[in-house]
Amino acid sequence: MSDVSLAEFEGPLKELREQCSAADGRGRQRFEEFKLWLKGVTAGLLKFVQKVAVSATPRFVAKDVFTKANPKVKFWGFGDNFTKHFLGKIEEGVLAGQIAVHTLLKRSLNPEIMTELGTQQRIMKLAHFYQLIEAQGQGQVGPLLINGYANIAYIEDEHGNVWAVRAYWYAEYGWYVVASSVEGPYGWLVGDQVLSQAT
Repeated sequence: MSDVSLAEFEGPLKELREQCSAADGRGRQRFEEFKLWLKGVTAGLLKFVQKVAVSATPRFVAKDVFTKANPKVKFWGFGDNFTKHFLGKIEEGVLAGQIAVHTLLKRSLNPEIMTELGTQQRIMKLAHFYQLIEAQGQGQVGPLLINGYANIAYIEDEHGNVWAVRAYWYAEYGWYVVASSVEGPYGWLVGDQVLSQAT
């Protein structure tokens, strides 16, 4: 069977909007019921692997570390979206915590993955994402994949917009960090890894 085109979503999404904005006052209830249904449909996309401790960072300046001049990390390069939307980002008072690492079991789109992660856990700090990369800065073995598969995290840019940020390790070249829209039509592969805040 062929893949579903984006145009085919327009009808069902329009119907959902109409149901949720109906004048009978039950729009919010219908929307919450839809979210519960969607969570049930998407459950089982991710397999928990481990939790990784990350430390507090009083002030994190992205452009100071996401650079090929960084002696701690062998960076091969950065995608245009990451450069445009994240190198100006500064995070203040980042707290210590834990990052949950999951393996993707099914080819999936960002909305499906984000739904399974949950509202409170899906967004990760850029400072914590960088900490994990730095710990494997030369391609050492660790929680991040170094086999060419993606390490994906959902991170807010400097304007508060959420992107799918991912890092790949390419042997002999280094880390390549890119960002793409969470509304993009292309799914992630089985075996890719998803990072999020741990509960």
